[in-house]
Amino acid sequence: MDRIKVIIVEPYYMIREALAEIIEKKMRYIAITRRAESVDDCIEFLRDQEVDLIITELCGKEYAVRQLIGLIKEEKRKEKIILLSDTVESKFVEMILSPHGGRGGLRSYIWKGSELSELEKGVRAVISGQKYIDGAILQLLEEKERRRKEEQRVGTQEREQQESLQDIMQIQTLKENLEEDHREKYDNETPLSKRELEILKMLTSGKLNKEIAYELSISEKTVKNHISNIFKKIGVGDRTQAAVYAIKNSIVSL
Repeated sequence: MDRIKVIIVEPYYMIREALAEIIEKKMRYIAITRRAESVDDCIEFLRDQEVDLIITELCGKEYAVRQLIGLIKEEKRKEKIILLSDTVESKFVEMILSPHGGRGGLRSYIWKGSELSELEKGVRAVISGQKYIDGAILQLLEEKERRRKEEQRVGTQEREQQESLQDIMQIQTLKENLEEDHREKYDNETPLSKRELEILKMLTSGKLNKEIAYELSISEKTVKNHISNIFKKIGVGDRTQAAVYAIKNSIVSL
């Protein structure tokens, strides 16, 4: 049986040579035909040669790996790619897992800190026509996504708090401006329910939605629904206008 022809792409000489020696020693069905120091070197070699498998380090040069994938796809070459990396790039995972994954040869993604056995699993999967993603890559990707969502959540909370503070400042200013000419009395025939009046008073005093929810022992979502109904009933579009309505109609006292 012919040995599988492999190119190794790794920029650091000692790592490249050590990896090649270990692979040839542990995986005797593999023959290293080229030890390339860059993706460009690999592409140049492929102009005149064909191999079965390319094991390449990401090397912080995503564009170069994409160039290699593009070459294999455009020229409909047979080479398959195993990506080694100490960083997690979701786009490469998506390429492998997509229904059309593999068109550019990318079939496996291995975490550089994993055991050699993970690389061998990737090699065996790829040469048998399958795809393989190191479990460590998926775990790191999951953690990366969790951090992204947490940062997004915190950012949203900070924006909401900032908006609420701005509302409070505007309401306080309006209270001062309306103090002298406040004469109208509240008409008891209000369109608002008892609970809506309660929430409008708390809103006007500058309380945040979560503070209103806590004091009334209801969910923040329910508070938002009540506020939406209040806006519709009194014909306003935001908290500041609602506060003006409450002050003008003596729902709250200055």
